[in-house]
Amino acid sequence: MWTCVKCGKTEDQAEFRVKRVSYGQTYYMSYCQPCDVVRKREWRWKRKGPEGCASDWPSYRTCTRCQERKLRAAFKHGQLLCKKCDRKARRQRTLLRMVSDSKFATKYRAKQIERKKRRREKPDFRLHERLMRKYKLSKSQYDAMLVAQGGRCAMCQKTHKTAFVKTSRLCVDHNHKTGAVRGLLCQMCNGIVGYCEKHPMTIGLAFKYLQIHEHTNTHVSSVRTPLGESPAAGTLFEVS
Repeated sequence: MWTCVKCGKTEDQAEFRVKRVSYGQTYYMSYCQPCDVVRKREWRWKRKGPEGCASDWPSYRTCTRCQERKLRAAFKHGQLLCKKCDRKARRQRTLLRMVSDSKFATKYRAKQIERKKRRREKPDFRLHERLMRKYKLSKSQYDAMLVAQGGRCAMCQKTHKTAFVKTSRLCVDHNHKTGAVRGLLCQMCNGIVGYCEKHPMTIGLAFKYLQIHEHTNTHVSSVRTPLGESPAAGTLFEVS
């Protein structure tokens, strides 16, 4: 049993986070997990101010490599690097090991040749790998979702060939906070949903803007200038 130095409660050892492991001995934090979260938030408030401790703070983290503030879904559990930087770092470590270890290099090249052969034999294998890595979704599950939606976007009801932006397949829409898959959308609708999810106030502002300018018929009259020249400074454009 351990006692938290902040709240004074006596909790089980599992309620305290591991600080470090040195020479086979495990050292734990002096704060319980709820108090540790509050302590870190107070520290952020003192150091970075209200902007560094925003209301959406639990959903975001900062990558230690690219220094970009991203959603927690962009990080693996317990990782300080985002998934993109983590792939780059693993690639660099693999190349360095290939230079120093010839046996590992031989096995790695053989594995790559086998993987390329498998991709040639099964063209959908690469798509299956990408879906599993990014969304934890298999190719059969993707096909089942596509059949359930009738091969159309869940929003605009258009196929990937008749949509505004033509692509080879429909995009997978997922919740950026939880990672849960919501449905299949065309590229245009997927971009709109992603932007509205990050900036929810934009939906109401855009609707209000369209209502204001619904019955306006203003247009800017054209001004003729010689070829290759721009209108003179101070030229007034008549609005009728």
